[in-house]
Amino acid sequence: MLILKRHFWIINLILVSTFVWTVAGLTMTMVERKLRVPLKTTVFSDNAVQRPAAPVKPLSYYQNIISDNIFDPGTRHEPAPPPSPAKAGDKSGNGQVQASPLAYKLIGTVFSVRQNRCFAVLIDLTKKTQDLYRVNDKLADAM
Repeated sequence: MLILKRHFWIINLILVSTFVWTVAGLTMTMVERKLRVPLKTTVFSDNAVQRPAAPVKPLSYYQNIISDNIFDPGTRHEPAPPPSPAKAGDKSGNGQVQASPLAYKLIGTVFSVRQNRCFAVLIDLTKKTQDLYRVNDKLADAM
C-alpha cells in the first residue's frame, strides 16, 4: 500500500493525460466533420438550358473598329492601299518574297499608322541576342 501512495501522482498524471488526449481527439473529429464539404454537389443539373453557339461573323463586321483606329485615337486615316506586286528586279520572278540569308528570327511586330512607331522584335541566332528594330534600321550589313 505504501508503493501505491508513493506512485499515486504518476498514475493520476497518466490517467488525466489520457483523458485530455481522448477529449481533444473527439473534439477535433467533431469539428472536422462539421467543416467537411459534402461531395454530393452536381456540376450540371438535368434541367439546365444549353444555348447554341453564337454564329461566326464575317471580318467586314469588324471594319468599323479598324477604321476608327481605337489603339491610336489621335489619328484617323483612310484604309491602307493593298500591297503592290513584286518589283521588276525581284530575283525569284514569281512575285514571292525570298527568305533572307541572315541568321535572324522574327519574334513579333508592332504596327502603327505612324511609320516611326512600327517595330519588329528580332533574335540574332548567332549572338543569341534580341533587339528592337524600326523601319529603315540597318540589320547587320543589309538594309
